[in-house]
Amino acid sequence: MEERLAKPTLDIGEALLQACNKVIEFNGRSRRSEYWWTRFVVFIINLAATPFIGWIFSVAMIPLTFRRLHDAGHSGWWWGVGFLYKWLVLAYVIFDVIYWAVTTEADDPMVVLMHLSKYALLFIIYVIYKVIFIVMLCADSEPGTNRYGESPKYVTRN
Repeated sequence: MEERLAKPTLDIGEALLQACNKVIEFNGRSRRSEYWWTRFVVFIINLAATPFIGWIFSVAMIPLTFRRLHDAGHSGWWWGVGFLYKWLVLAYVIFDVIYWAVTTEADDPMVVLMHLSKYALLFIIYVIYKVIFIVMLCADSEPGTNRYGESPKYVTRN
């Protein structure tokens, strides 16, 4: 009978070492401890460093996020959904700003209320997405092998 045993949680040093060794690798799987310790360090760097340096570290987190989603059995493209959503909302805002600059409808309270409710709905959709996304990132590793590779957390003992 096969028995699955969980390896101990990674400490911060081990987590950062594993993350740095696979910094541009989108394939495979990464454990929760690897993801969250690295996310914590990147958050601290973002607080302390210049915005450009913080942006570089945030971009470097993308492959790790893909691998973390893979470990829980989800497609890494769930990250891409949020990325595309942000850009589409930005394009929508730019379109609306241009529209409001050339129209006289800004005086009509119903039109203003309609636009505000549209942005409230877009915000609610984004919050729902973020909650689902964080739940996926917090999910435990799938034991054994999934379509993204062998589990980095669980080992099988015969």
